Amino acid sequence: MDILQILCYDILPLLFFIGAGYLLDSQFKLDLNTYNKLVICVILPCFIFYSMVQYTPDWSSLFLLPALIALLAVLWLLSRGTAALLGITGPRRAVYQAVSTYSNAGNIGIVLIVFIYSHIPYIAEDGATPFLDEARGSVVLLLILMNIAVNLFGACQIHAAQVSARNLLSFAVRMPALYAVLAALLVQAVGFPVKSTFLWPVLHHFSGAFIVMITIIVGAHVHRSRPHKPSPAILAATAQKLLAAPLIAWSIIEAAGCFSPVEAQVFLITASIPPSFTIVMYAAEYRNHSYFAAQSVLLSTFLSLITMTAVIYAARILYPAL
Repeated sequence: MDILQILCYDILPLLFFIGAGYLLDSQFKLDLNTYNKLVICVILPCFIFYSMVQYTPDWSSLFLLPALIALLAVLWLLSRGTAALLGITGPRRAVYQAVSTYSNAGNIGIVLIVFIYSHIPYIAEDGATPFLDEARGSVVLLLILMNIAVNLFGACQIHAAQVSARNLLSFAVRMPALYAVLAALLVQAVGFPVKSTFLWPVLHHFSGAFIVMITIIVGAHVHRSRPHKPSPAILAATAQKLLAAPLIAWSIIEAAGCFSPVEAQVFLITASIPPSFTIVMYAAEYRNHSYFAAQSVLLSTFLSLITMTAVIYAARILYPAL
């Protein structure tokens, strides 16, 4: 029954919106560049600001950041070792390591967490969602760090010759999500009653739009990627991201021993998220084995429907919040 609940309330809603994006792109050829700019510059910052104002993390939440850094470091080292075993060298190794290390936490991850803690069994009889604020606040912390990792280190890793330290710093300063975080921290620090202003319902509606927009974009990307027989390198990258990453995350949670049940669940589930479509974008932009990146991300995304379901179920058993 728990597995069916996870499929019905957490996975199937994702598939519905992704399917809508797939069909829309097949009929109208969506302008993904415009969609991406709308999400990155407007909807995502509003979602982050709204989530952080809703939830004030305690000190233990901050340990999620070094925990994610440790997870990424282990995955990067593991991918370097498996690349050597498979004979993957040169620029292709950089793409292999990127799809084996960085996750789609900014797209699928946030949407999945919101769905999980908005439905059975985490919803009260009166419709309240007592765990949603903590879960959403925790995943926002992970999102910010993962965005930095993907868009700075991921881009540099795929084609370091075209990404200088100055460009990386310039990109970080221009990240709208960064200013959303700073604004939320400032509002909380000065005690400004933003919930009493006209901005709050605006932010609420943008927060709701985030889920729809992101999943439609993912569906459009799936439509534009054509599946083929996976190579051993693609299978290895998929296995590391979907199987090894959650196991490593579980080891980090156990070693840290300082997370609340919801934080531990969020971290474990986030580790099971498939690779980011942003990696495909950078691989195409820098002409570095974009076919390999697209096929790896596509296969991981489809198989993650099975592995994420298993990880969500395991998270509830390992770290019960109820």
